[in-house]
Amino acid sequence: MLSFAEEIYLLALDDTTGQTVLAGGQMALNQALVVAVLGELSFMRRLDADLQSLVVLDTSPTGNPILDTVLTPLRASGEGPRPLRRCLDDLYQTASAIETLTRQELVRQQVIKEVAGRTFWVIPSRRYPVIDNRELIDVERRLRAMVTDPEVIPDPRDTVLVSLVTACGLFADILSPRELRRHQERIHQMSRLDLVGGSLIDHLNSLNLAIATVGF
Repeated sequence: MLSFAEEIYLLALDDTTGQTVLAGGQMALNQALVVAVLGELSFMRRLDADLQSLVVLDTSPTGNPILDTVLTPLRASGEGPRPLRRCLDDLYQTASAIETLTRQELVRQQVIKEVAGRTFWVIPSRRYPVIDNRELIDVERRLRAMVTDPEVIPDPRDTVLVSLVTACGLFADILSPRELRRHQERIHQMSRLDLVGGSLIDHLNSLNLAIATVGF
């Protein structure tokens, strides 16, 4: 099973070019990955959050390098509630490490592959196209079924994933414009089912709005 960060990273990739396609660019991806890891930790009951604060409930290492990249600085900052916005602002410094570890894990699982190249024929670069689309199609199929089929009852992990995908604006790449309009209310309702995820997503939405406003 892919983690939230891995699923979001995979959905954010152009499966042919291997470049990320989030509207807000690298800044939006950084924010989405940090929130995805926090969503994973909240699902594991390692932390709790509301609209104003975040509390670490279990400080022991998880053994997962991606999760511990975020959990370690949270543990170092001490016990008790801390302002959610300040916490997230501090954690965005870990975004580059999260992206690298997430990408390495997807390469290790042979979900994506590393392709060397050059930008403007001079600057060395890397891109990470999807190998066979199996995992990407599986994630997209699950999301489509969740939001278009009223008979499908989402489990707790599904509600967190829907919240993340909604905040990243990635449903526009999964559903047609007509489907997106038709199922917008169900998507909204599902994205609010997880209280912790909803609090984090509210913050992510406000950051995405700020990115769009200043023209990043």
